[in-house]
Amino acid sequence: MSKHKNVKKVVMIIMLIISFVCAVMVINELRTTRDLKHDIRENKVTIKNLENKEKKLKKEKKNLENDEYVIRYARGKYMVTGDNEEQVFKLAE
Repeated sequence: MSKHKNVKKVVMIIMLIISFVCAVMVINELRTTRDLKHDIRENKVTIKNLENKEKKLKKEKKNLENDEYVIRYARGKYMVTGDNEEQVFKLAE
C-alpha cells in the first residue's frame, strides 16, 4: 500500500505542475491578446488620422495645380503682388 500511496503522490505532483504550467501559459496568452487588441485600436486611430491627412494633401495638391489658386494663395499668405503699385492687406477673419 505504501508504494501505491507514493505513486499517487507523484502523479498528483506531476498533475499539479502540469496544471500550473498550463495556467501560466493561458495567462500569458491572455496578456498577449490584450496587448495586441490595444495595439490594433491604436493603429486604427493612426490609420484614420493618416487617411484624413492624405485627403487634405490630395486636395491641396489639386488646388496647387490651379494657377489662379496659387496666385491667390501667394498673395494672401506671403503678400506677393503682381506689380509694384498693388498693395496687399491681410484682414482678420
